[in-house]
Amino acid sequence: MSDSAQTNLREPDQMNWDKHNAGSKFQAPPDALGPDGKPLIYKAQLPTTLGTPPTLGATDEGYRSFEVGPLKLVQNGNGADGYEIRFYTVNVKKFVNRRTQEPMEVSSASKVIRAAGVTARPQKNAEYEAAMRQAAGRVIQITLDWRAKDQQTGEEVVGFENFPIDPATNKRKAILKKGDVLPDGRIIASEVLFANARVKYVIDPTRK
Repeated sequence: MSDSAQTNLREPDQMNWDKHNAGSKFQAPPDALGPDGKPLIYKAQLPTTLGTPPTLGATDEGYRSFEVGPLKLVQNGNGADGYEIRFYTVNVKKFVNRRTQEPMEVSSASKVIRAAGVTARPQKNAEYEAAMRQAAGRVIQITLDWRAKDQQTGEEVVGFENFPIDPATNKRKAILKKGDVLPDGRIIASEVLFANARVKYVIDPTRK
């Protein structure tokens, strides 16, 4: 760095250290299951940048991948609107049938394209990128699940039904604290775990 650049440095914004990071507020994820135990379906808007270079990536196997977050819940009208699923990546590799180990005619990327109502039938990477650009900003239907993890200790809770019910609200606890007992009998060892929503299924509206 040049001396002139250093002498022209701006002074830092003044920080109120007594309120450090006070603006960071946790937003509890929406319920994944309804009172009947069935998955709740949410509408979510795809990012307008989908399919552009900032969203492009590759899997360890070399398949084209797309960063689909942040995926914003919209048009639900049940208090869920505005919640963002920040990390959601899909790719063009076909799913494999767990029973037969045979490739299936569907991938996580193709599901997003179909859910967004894009009629293109891409076969090449460039065609998938173009299809994703068509899908950008559109609203799709999804179901959710919950996950909470302590990055330092590795302790995690996965699955909406595996979070304990708060007797005060009769709803699943989105914030778990040390000593909380889970439905399976495990006791939380971390100081605090925050639940976050993740995409469980993308719904293809053309599938009967």
